[in-house]
Amino acid sequence: TPSGSLAALREAIEQRSSVVIGYVDNHGSRSDRVVDPLGLEGGRLTAHDHRADDTRVFAVHRITSVRSVG
Repeated sequence: TPSGSLAALREAIEQRSSVVIGYVDNHGSRSDRVVDPLGLEGGRLTAHDHRADDTRVFAVHRITSVRSVG
């Protein structure tokens, strides 16, 4: 659920742990991304994206799932 995803992201931020997010981009393509969430504000998640090896901003409404790594 959206509220469950937000709670999981907040917990990952507090614990400084990595999570896998399901994400749909603006073209409708779905991908799973391993990220280290850094902040959650204004409908946006700031996180270190392992695949890009860079800090990225993700629109929360495009996150379809959040699960722990492993």
